[in-house]
Amino acid sequence: MPLALVLFVYFLTLSACGSTAPQVPKVTVSSRDIDYSAVTHQVGAYAVGPMSDQIQRAAQLGFTIVLGSSVTASGTYQEALRSSGMKVVDSTPQKMIYQAVCPAGSGGCHKLGPVQMNTLRRQLTTYVRSRSSSSTTAAYYILDDYVPGLATVLASAYNTIREADPHRATVCALALPVVQINADQTQVTGAITKFRRALRNYSPSWCNAVMIYAYARSSRTPETRGEYDWRMSTTLSKAVSALRARGWSPTRSPLIGVPQAFGYWPRLPSAGSPGPGQYRSAPTESELADQITAYCKAGAVSIVGYAWNDQSSGHVSELYNTEALRKGFTTGVRDCRTSYWG
Repeated sequence: MPLALVLFVYFLTLSACGSTAPQVPKVTVSSRDIDYSAVTHQVGAYAVGPMSDQIQRAAQLGFTIVLGSSVTASGTYQEALRSSGMKVVDSTPQKMIYQAVCPAGSGGCHKLGPVQMNTLRRQLTTYVRSRSSSSTTAAYYILDDYVPGLATVLASAYNTIREADPHRATVCALALPVVQINADQTQVTGAITKFRRALRNYSPSWCNAVMIYAYARSSRTPETRGEYDWRMSTTLSKAVSALRARGWSPTRSPLIGVPQAFGYWPRLPSAGSPGPGQYRSAPTESELADQITAYCKAGAVSIVGYAWNDQSSGHVSELYNTEALRKGFTTGVRDCRTSYWG
């Protein structure tokens, strides 16, 4: 074979390999090198903002972290974070992952091909490097809600993030429904089955810290307010056991409780979206405090409520506009600090 043809075939082979076999970054960082202090004994909420004065209000309640995207935050918002001493669990990586896998929403998810995976890794690398030197970055949020299997994508995304920022933790969130008081075994089993289904996307190999968020059910029509088991007495211990069975260890991976600090009666669909409103009962002041205490009793070392202000329209009760929720939140956190966090 002529030398020119040999070289042509050689480079063609290299090109083909590059497009079909993405190279996963090799991680040399040990879990011992991760800064877990930024997600341990912290208090905060999702969606604190969007205005900087909301940061100041949250800081007055003792918030130390917020969960949200830094990519759209204004300069004044970032300055408010710095001046208050608060940090962000940055959800931008999670949004990048979901946009790549489910570009048309949860009903349009697909498996990433080699080119798409490489594109996602480049995006993550660029973004994480841009945030790695920021004093307001606490951790990176990479998993939220249940979507089809993401194990391969999350493993690759974690390695990419770790290479770009060796020390900040990754956080994964998993759903555990709140059942009614005196729920029959069918309800309890259904809640645990949903949690186990979400666990298919969990691994201690890519989740440095794990959140469990537990909300009462939603409906499309008003329902008589039921009595819910906010202490999660029949479900939380089972969920933690299932998490342990997947390799989670409380000595290596902080558990973060996400209580339901909201209610919709109803929340209206976003502009241009069809469908009815969403109804969901908010916990009372004492019920929210009970839920937070239950998390800490089960081993949670931080509390991040949903939500401060998620920009929902309609009749919405959240931390930013409901005094009873703020009081219940601070009462529960105070109990965690006094009785469980030392």
